[in-house]
Amino acid sequence: RGPGGGGDSSRSRLQVLAMVGFFPTSLLIYYLTHLEQAPYTGRWRMIDISKEKELEMGRISYQQALQQAQRRGHAILPPNHPSSKLVRKIGDRIAAATQLDFPWEFTVVHSPQVNAFCSPGGKVVVYSGLLQLFNHNEEAVAAVL
Repeated sequence: RGPGGGGDSSRSRLQVLAMVGFFPTSLLIYYLTHLEQAPYTGRWRMIDISKEKELEMGRISYQQALQQAQRRGHAILPPNHPSSKLVRKIGDRIAAATQLDFPWEFTVVHSPQVNAFCSPGGKVVVYSGLLQLFNHNEEAVAAVL
């Protein structure tokens, strides 16, 4: 021991202070290295997963939603169905406006459910109940999408 008599406790305090300072600094570095600027708004946001992982998650959730609809007895309308054509027409306009290079897919599920969703990567599902509610009005459906 040195003349102050507290060599070990001083070292312990320094170790605790180093650890306390290390954790917030690590979080800050992680946050700053995961910032990305949104293409349309220019807003900065933290992205915690890779684009590839995000697209994969979107593809999986899209497939699961379609499988679940079919298990419940709801048909997936074919691409040449008038409702599918309407949704694709609306969706193509929205996709072009986003300027995002995704393999966009637009699918209509024949179901009375009033709902629609878009998974990451441009996978869009619209339930025919939504189309019926709006009497297949393009502007109303576009506002929802």
